[in-house]
Amino acid sequence: MQNKRFYTRYRINADTRIGTLDGKVYKGELVDLSAEGARVRLYDIPELNQGDIVYLLIKFKTYNFKAKAEVRWIKADKVMEIGLKFIEMTIADRQVLSEILTEIAMASLEDSLLR
Repeated sequence: MQNKRFYTRYRINADTRIGTLDGKVYKGELVDLSAEGARVRLYDIPELNQGDIVYLLIKFKTYNFKAKAEVRWIKADKVMEIGLKFIEMTIADRQVLSEILTEIAMASLEDSLLR
């Protein structure tokens, strides 16, 4: 199976909020993150559909990141996981995302070197 992703996904645990266009906000947990999207676990299962547009807010250490994203896939059981593709963010938020990914990548590299 060919990997269709252009960017590395990093496992990360961070507080996350998903906001819908009608103003509802859901608390979640970031599962992984890349330069083009994220996977989020939600415990309150919202009424979301593939193709919906949402707002994503990530709080990671001292960073706050926000972006508009499209719901690309949904898996729902006892918890819901959604795959998001970023479609819009400010230049400042693009820089924050880059800093978060760099910090995670450096920590992963350090972990692998210390093994």
